[in-house]
Amino acid sequence: MNFSKIEGLGNDFILVEEKDIPSFGLSPLIRKICDRHFGIGADGLIVIFPSDKAHLKIKIFNADGTEAQMSGNGIRCVAKYAYEKGLVIEKKINIETQSGIITPLIFTENGEINEIEVDMGKPELSPSKIPVNFSIDAPILNYPLKIKDKTFFISCVSMGNPHCVIFKENLEEVMLEELGPLIENHPIFPERVNIEFIKVLNPDHLVMLVWERGVGPTLACGTGACAGLVAGVLNKKCNREVVIDLTGGTLKVSWRENNHLYLKGRVKKVFEGKYLI
Repeated sequence: MNFSKIEGLGNDFILVEEKDIPSFGLSPLIRKICDRHFGIGADGLIVIFPSDKAHLKIKIFNADGTEAQMSGNGIRCVAKYAYEKGLVIEKKINIETQSGIITPLIFTENGEINEIEVDMGKPELSPSKIPVNFSIDAPILNYPLKIKDKTFFISCVSMGNPHCVIFKENLEEVMLEELGPLIENHPIFPERVNIEFIKVLNPDHLVMLVWERGVGPTLACGTGACAGLVAGVLNKKCNREVVIDLTGGTLKVSWRENNHLYLKGRVKKVFEGKYLI
């Protein structure tokens, strides 16, 4: 099976076109393919299909085999693949996802892709649509959630997938491997949740640690960066345009007057080859 591996700030994805999928499908293989010891290794796998609504259609799978609704960095990786493979010739691409049509914009320098920006759409704050089991139909901002013997103040946002944002003054104190599974699988989140721990350096500059549902710790998360900005603005901690430092690098995120979030950063092809089935 032909594949490409592309990463956005270390958030890496295996990209496969529908025509290359074996006749029995990919479902039994996804966990094995994404395994970093026995497979190619990635945070997720994305299948690219033809679309009658957009330039392309995609399905996104987490490393554990579960399907994801959205991935900001994954979309940017798909845009790079599609443009360089000649699947599209435009630099503004429409991609059909489970969360609707998403539009990445490609920036080139000396003929090479430099950065890719994605219009991530509008944030969703209604608890029932994120979803979060919450008794009041109002935004969840700085809400106390007890985990074992500690209380964390959470803010919840959907960017096509659910996010739980927690602001911390000292990220070195965050026990991500311990807290990640506990928060991800907390009963308040019926579809589990992605988690972002954020430190505010100043109103224009944030630092973020990520735990992605179905994956675990990742070096970056595009939808998480957008959710973090929304939570920061609504909690009066940052401006509407920020730089966010993640373990794998830096993303630029802005929440513009049209209520859309825009995510911009670099993308790199790691390698391509044939996966032996």
